[in-house]
Amino acid sequence: MSNFRVSKPISNIDANQEKAIKTFTDGADNHSIDITELERTARATRSFTVPMNEYELRLLKQIADNEDRSQRYISRKLLLQAMEQELKIN
Repeated sequence: MSNFRVSKPISNIDANQEKAIKTFTDGADNHSIDITELERTARATRSFTVPMNEYELRLLKQIADNEDRSQRYISRKLLLQAMEQELKIN
């Protein structure tokens, strides 16, 4: 017989958290997000790397120079526009 026994649940998830998790996972099945819960103007706290070839990088640099903005700002702005257009948001 094992001497290891769990007397209480391993997780401390309450009913509200469980409901939020279910809502999140159901949304994942539909490949959708609830944009009403997200702030469009919130500060960026996450990032990812996008490999670019020389042509793509030169286009980005030219747009950034034309608008007198950073390449990071321009790429983020263009990516957001493309994603919203693809998802038909706004």
